[in-house]
Formats: sequence, C-alpha cells, structure tokens
Amino acid sequence: MKNYIINDPYEGPQVFALIDDDDDESWETAIAWSEENRKEIQNAERRHRYHVPYSLDAMDYEGESLAYYLTREEIYIQKEKEQHVKETLIYLTDAQVRRIKMKAEGMILREIAEAEGIGVNAVRESIESAKRKFKKYF
Repeated sequence: MKNYIINDPYEGPQVFALIDDDDDESWETAIAWSEENRKEIQNAERRHRYHVPYSLDAMDYEGESLAYYLTREEIYIQKEKEQHVKETLIYLTDAQVRRIKMKAEGMILREIAEAEGIGVNAVRESIESAKRKFKKYF
C-alpha cells in the first residue's frame, strides 16, 4: 500500500488516498482527479488575476480596506465633487434638472420633447441654458 499525495496550492501536500500498488484502476482515477482539480484551480486563479482589480486573499488578511479600488484620498475627492455638483444643481430649474437627467440617461431631444409635451427647440434651449448656468456656478 502506498499513499497518494496531492499538492494542493492552498493547503500544501496532502494525503489523498491509500492505494494498493497493484490497483491500476484506482491509481488512474486518482491521477485523473488530481489533474482535473489542478487545472480547475489554475483556471480560477487566472480568471481572478485578470478580472479583479484587488486581491480577495489580501482582504482575508488585511481587512476590507483592500476591497476598495480607490484610495481614501480619491474617495474623499470624489465625494467632494459630488457634493459640489449637487450644490450647483440648486441654481437650475426643476425642468432643466429633469431634462438634463433624461439626456444623461440616453434620451434624444425628440424623446424628451414628447415626454415633456413641448417642442424640440424648447428642450434644446432649456438644456443649453442649463449648461451655461452650470458652467457659471461650477
């Protein structure tokens, strides 16, 4: 009887099974399982490495602060910008804010005009006026 040892990349070498020397079928099954498992682990690591901007393993050891892609300073600056935009939107009328949001969501001027029940030129002028006010106060 021999020990069949697998080398798990996370746990290190481990005894997988006790197999008789003359039991070829068990040896083939164990080797096939080990090879398949190794490939799955390598593929998962490759996907993780190329598609995740941070390390999930590092989060376990270092904490959730590594879960954020932005640094603390970048998050603070982003929040300040968002607050500044909100403060600037106060100078716009409700209709202008509503129309700019519709435009930002991908609606074309004709669709906005139909939703508002006004002409396309009125929508265009309203959005241009909102842009000028935004630039002035921002």
